Amino acid sequence: MTPWRDRLPLIWAIIWKDTVRARTGIVATGMAAVAVALLLTPGALSLAGFSAGRFRWDDVFLRIMYAVSAIISSMTLGSMFYTVHAEEVRKGTIRSIILYPVDANDIAIAKLGATALVSLPISAFMFLGVLAPFFVVGVWPFPDFLALYLTTFAAGFTSLATGVFFAHVVARYLHRTLLSPTGWGGLCLLLSILFTEASLTAIGTQILVLSHDRSTGVPIEDFVSMRNVAIALSAFSPHHWGAHLLSLGFGVFPVGNEFAIVIPAAIALGAVIGGYLFGRKLYLDLFIQ
Repeated sequence: MTPWRDRLPLIWAIIWKDTVRARTGIVATGMAAVAVALLLTPGALSLAGFSAGRFRWDDVFLRIMYAVSAIISSMTLGSMFYTVHAEEVRKGTIRSIILYPVDANDIAIAKLGATALVSLPISAFMFLGVLAPFFVVGVWPFPDFLALYLTTFAAGFTSLATGVFFAHVVARYLHRTLLSPTGWGGLCLLLSILFTEASLTAIGTQILVLSHDRSTGVPIEDFVSMRNVAIALSAFSPHHWGAHLLSLGFGVFPVGNEFAIVIPAAIALGAVIGGYLFGRKLYLDLFIQ
């Protein structure tokens, strides 16, 4: 096995190749964010006239802002990983990487690193950049929104990395890929959002409404049972725990029942460690054919 001292320059070479190509996209996103921010400036000035200095987080507003940031971060991470990995597979250019003494882990780490480096400024422009007028005039606190954005980005990146390395586990046991690393990563990103308490409650409510007669309505007992199931399943979502920890930090909810956060942490850690161990024994053709 190639020592890390020799592998790191190769990994960085792959990261640099991918990030250099994305500079135009980063600049274009920044310019678009500035344009949207200018359009929102009159609204921010109007809001500052009667709400500046009196901002407080509440449950509804935190859910809305977290959902917006989580969707932006997840879509950016997913599309960027597709660009640097799956798109190269489709074009065949990723085969040039075989000329380097790298394994599946090195490619996964390099592509995840490039995805993070490019997605971070792009999604920041799309969320924080657009809302900049509200920070400048003092309507909303920038440090709080920065913490919210970084939390959603970290949760999304955790989900993506879990899926990418889980692809190694599947390929090792089945000797073929049911989904590509891009597919598994995108699936984990989607499930992380769908398994939040709000998403599960919305889906469960629709199922209950469609499965009951409109004349009788939904019994309150069924709704309570559905809510309990949604709360239990949401423990598997990194985004759920990201929002929960933010609610504690912002004083929305009191501390309690945080021990279950070990569930998604254990799943992510197990997938990454297992995928890394199996990735050292995989043929690269499994992922680039």
